[in-house]
Amino acid sequence: MLKPLSYPSPLSKSLQMKEVMDVVVKTVNFIRARGLNHRQFTSFLESMDSEYGELLYHTQVRWLSRGNVLKRFFALREEIDLFKKVKNKEVPQLADSTFICNLAFLTDITDHLNALNLKLQGRKQVITQMYDSVKSFTVKLTLWGKQLTAGNLVHFSTLSSLGKVEPKSLKEYADIISNLQKQFDVRFKDFKALEPHFQLFSTPFAVEIDNVAEEMQRELVELQCNTILKQKYTDVGNPEF
Repeated sequence: MLKPLSYPSPLSKSLQMKEVMDVVVKTVNFIRARGLNHRQFTSFLESMDSEYGELLYHTQVRWLSRGNVLKRFFALREEIDLFKKVKNKEVPQLADSTFICNLAFLTDITDHLNALNLKLQGRKQVITQMYDSVKSFTVKLTLWGKQLTAGNLVHFSTLSSLGKVEPKSLKEYADIISNLQKQFDVRFKDFKALEPHFQLFSTPFAVEIDNVAEEMQRELVELQCNTILKQKYTDVGNPEF
């Protein structure tokens, strides 16, 4: 038996968008948890010639799958609204412009988080590369916060698709971005403290000997003077080396 849709709470709390996810989760569960509703909704979409297909369903929603659910839910929001009305289970939030705006923002920021998540996955990565991705994301958060405050939605395509967004909402989204940045600073503060030492691993043949801990200097000199290893590093790159 399929488990109902669920989602982790810590990041939801950081994004201050729990009420939006509550509505999405409850609605998707209604459609997919019962086979009859699912079949009816699929038939309903076919009768409307919807270009998006049925809602995605996941037994466990992590960040990647949550992003897919949000995208599909947003794209099908009008069809979902009609279907729920037919079932006498109206979702009043789907007629609320503020809710739709919040849903669009959550869809976009989750998509950005998913992109970071993908960069941090996979084998053959060293910690310096992963931390570079995190640093890059925090810089982007600063940029996005400033742009949202100024009404620039260039990096929020779903939100931009709604047309005009109220300045009050944009200010709230910028505040959420700022809070998210603070969360990243707290979670990765240990890595930031170690950042001066990362150069040894990111560019071992370019790092200055004087900038390395004394107990590692002799080995580093031998490494940098080894032409075979230097060529190997050039050939295979940092992760494999």
